[in-house]
Amino acid sequence: MSAREDEAHPVDLNSATPEELATVGGLGPERVRRLVEARPLESWAQVRGLAGFGGEAVSALQSDGASLGDTT
Repeated sequence: MSAREDEAHPVDLNSATPEELATVGGLGPERVRRLVEARPLESWAQVRGLAGFGGEAVSALQSDGASLGDTT
């Protein structure tokens, strides 16, 4: 397995546990808390509206395969 494959952790931001979210690169404890408290997340625009989730952070999540469940 390559180092890149080890880094990729595609998760559903609406259903992943806080522990699973913490495995996603760039999501520290504060960002994980914000995501969990904002659920259900209905759009990527809603994610971008959270403190600490600018366009680059959201693009990185999407590039890593993160999803919003059935809402995407």
